[in-house]
Amino acid sequence: MTGVTVIMPSWNQGRWIRQSLESMAGDPAIREILVMDRRSTDATSAVVQGYPLARIVLRDRTVQDAIWDGIERAQTEWVVVGFTSDWFEPSAVSILLAQALRSPKVAYVGAGTIVHELDGRRRLKLPAPGWLTVDDVIDDGQAPGITLLRRSLALQIGWPPLRDDHAIYTGYLLRALTHGWAARRLARPLIHFRRHAGSLSGNHAHGVSATAERLEQRLALAAQYAGVLTLAQCERLRHLPTGYERPWPRMKRRLARWWYAP
Repeated sequence: MTGVTVIMPSWNQGRWIRQSLESMAGDPAIREILVMDRRSTDATSAVVQGYPLARIVLRDRTVQDAIWDGIERAQTEWVVVGFTSDWFEPSAVSILLAQALRSPKVAYVGAGTIVHELDGRRRLKLPAPGWLTVDDVIDDGQAPGITLLRRSLALQIGWPPLRDDHAIYTGYLLRALTHGWAARRLARPLIHFRRHAGSLSGNHAHGVSATAERLEQRLALAAQYAGVLTLAQCERLRHLPTGYERPWPRMKRRLARWWYAP
C-alpha cells in the first residue's frame, strides 16, 4: 500500500485523542492510523471508532514496544509516530512524504515542534534544516519532533527495547547514513506537543533509567560502528549528546517569527 501509516501509542488519552485524529483528517498521504492502546478505561475506543482510517490495536507493553508492534503491522513503506495527546499541522504527513519522495535514497525526514507548556506558554523547537550527516546525529542526538521513517529499513535494523526516543532514532539514523541512505530535516513545525501530567510522549523519556539506557545504547553503538566511524566520532558517541547544532541563529530567528504566534 502506498502512503503513510501513523502509529499512535495510547493509554487513557480519550480527553485528547479526538483533536489528534481530527488534525489528520483530509491528509491524502495517510492510509491508516494504528492506535496502539494499552487497554484504556476511558472513552478512547469509542472516539477512535468514529474515524474510518483509525483502528485500535490492544497491547499491554511499553510505549516503545507499541511503536515497534505498529511498525511490524503497518501496511505501508512509510511510517510516522505520533502520540494521542499531540496533534499535527494541516497536511503535515503529506509535507514529509513529498520531501521523502524527492529521492529514492531518503530514509528519514524530520521537522520541528510547537511545545504547549503546562502554564499555557508555547515554545518553538526548530531543528537546523538540510541534509543530515553522521556528525549531526552524534552531536545533537536528533531528538524527534515528527519523523517519517522507512518501515523496511526499520525492520532490517530492529528496534532496541528502550524507553527513550532519542536513542532509538540515533541507532536508526546511524545505520541509514552509513549504508548509503540519506536523511533530512525541515525547519518548520509540523506537530504540536501538549505537555501534561499524563502525556506519554512527555514523561516516559525523562527518568533516570531512560537516561542510563540511552547512554548504554550509545556505548553499544560506538562498539558496533568502531570499524565504520572515525576514532573521534566513536569517542563522542560514547557520551550523551552535546546539543550541538549547525549554527544558523539568524535564519532560526526569522523562521521563529514566521511560524510561531504567541
